[in-house]
Order: sequence, then C-alpha cells, then structure tokens
Amino acid sequence: SAEAMRDQGELWQPPVYEKTAEQKQQLRRVIESSHDSKLRMMFGNLSPKGLEKVVEAMFQKTVPKGETIIKYGDEGDNFYIVKSGKFDIFAYRTIQKADDFAEEGAKTMVKVFEAGEGFAFGETALLYNAPRSATIIASQEAEAWCLERRAFRELVIRASEQKFKEYSEFLKQCDVFQELDVEQIATLAEVVDEEDFNSEEAIIQQGGRDSNMFIILRGQAMACIS
Repeated sequence: SAEAMRDQGELWQPPVYEKTAEQKQQLRRVIESSHDSKLRMMFGNLSPKGLEKVVEAMFQKTVPKGETIIKYGDEGDNFYIVKSGKFDIFAYRTIQKADDFAEEGAKTMVKVFEAGEGFAFGETALLYNAPRSATIIASQEAEAWCLERRAFRELVIRASEQKFKEYSEFLKQCDVFQELDVEQIATLAEVVDEEDFNSEEAIIQQGGRDSNMFIILRGQAMACIS
C-alpha cells in the first residue's frame, strides 16, 4: 500500500495508476536515461523506492494534434514527460527594434523549442508556485506521462530537499571539508551524486584514471596496493 505522508496536519497518500510491468520499465528508463537533463536533475536524488512511487503516481494522457496542453498564465496542474509525438513550446520574447514602425521592448510569443520523446516540461510553475510561463501545443498526435501537482511536490521536491539536507550533514562530518563554510558545503551537496557498488566490486583500480572523488556514505571499502 502507498505510504502516507503528512503535510500541514493532513494525511496524504500518493496516487497509484495501474500500469503493466512493461510500461513501468519504460517510464523508469526514460527518467533515468533521457537526454533531457532536467529529468536527471529532478529525479536523480530519489531512492529506488522513491522513484517507484513516482512511476506509480504518473498517469498517461493522449493529446490530439493542435491541442494546447499548457497555456501561458494558467495555474500549474501537472508535470509532463513526452511518451511519443512532439510538442511545440511558445514563450514571450522581447522584440528588438528593426524599423521605425516596431515598438521597441514589445513582447511577442514565439516558438522556442520542440519537445519530443523523453523530454519533460511543466515543472517551473510547480517548483515556484507561479503561473505557466509558456504555451505548449501538440504539433502531432502525442502521448505524455503526467504527474499531478501535489504528487510532484510531495514525491519529487520534498524528497530532493530531504536528500540535500542529508548530504549537507554528511559532508560537514568529513575531515577533508572541515575548512569549508556553510555556503560551500551547500554547493557541494547540490552536485553530489550517489552511486551504489556491490560487494567485491572495484570502485577505482590501481593505474586507472578517474575524474571523480569518492566518499564512503554507507558500508566499508578496502584499499589494496600491488
């Protein structure tokens, strides 16, 4: 059963929408390996259990060609990941004065991006509790995975905040970072990436090259020199 969460005194449970095992695996794969860096940034700190809750809470929506899925100025309702098809994204941009008849500084709505399979949109209004900053229209019949506002805030934002706090406290305890101030620790916590290793698996190998610095978060490791 879904785990209850408490927010301002009221109990909330993540919604669960039925999916086949194949659909769940497809959605996990999109979230974990999409070319859209926003997905890795927003979902990268989720635990396997947390990611599973997100997958279960997402529902599928079919969008006919020409339908507006997000309208500029509206209140944010859902976060979207494109399953298939394409969406045109339009946003207001300032006009540069090109002739005597153009009004300098005026704004017009122009196409700024085309979102295809694996790309996400709609997070800004949910992250900052702000009106929609763009209009998004299906340029062909499309399908999208949707995560409603409350689920996005509870399962994604709150989990990321908790993970940030956990990393910050951990880094403060590391001897190598004792000279860093609070702001510097926070900067590190924002870019830390967690990686799991199996028992007996090599983290680094003698003679090899690696661009990462590793710190043991949980478990133990042994150093061997030949």
